[in-house]
Amino acid sequence: MTSRRGNRPDPTLQEYEDDIGRAKAAGDREEARRLEGEMNGYLFSLWDDDRARLTVALRARAIELGVSLPGRYHSGQPTEFWEQSQQDGEFYLTSEGIRESRQSIRDELRWKREVRSHWLAWFAGLTGLIGALTGFLAVLSAVVS
Repeated sequence: MTSRRGNRPDPTLQEYEDDIGRAKAAGDREEARRLEGEMNGYLFSLWDDDRARLTVALRARAIELGVSLPGRYHSGQPTEFWEQSQQDGEFYLTSEGIRESRQSIRDELRWKREVRSHWLAWFAGLTGLIGALTGFLAVLSAVVS
């Protein structure tokens, strides 16, 4: 996306603030309002970009783990977990949706660790038992011979 500066990349927020300050100092309220609106649009696009990346990452992780994300609709009504972007019309997770998704992912990872640790405990016990039997058989063999 190019800015009001032609082919240069988007200006930084500091550049916007400097330009707005210069416009206000020159008494050009119309230009200051236009720049503020442009800056707000830029901030919304940054916000949407961040939400889009985070939603995609959480969706990919949830699919990988077999976890479902919160639903978009409940009884035909939109839920508090998703919101539609004003920039591109896509749906992105809200802060509550992100929190809920992360919690579901954490719960699944915790469950998988617990299952692994359960089997690890059995494996460790079995290894100890085999070691004890081997030692017992070695002593028994020495006594018999």
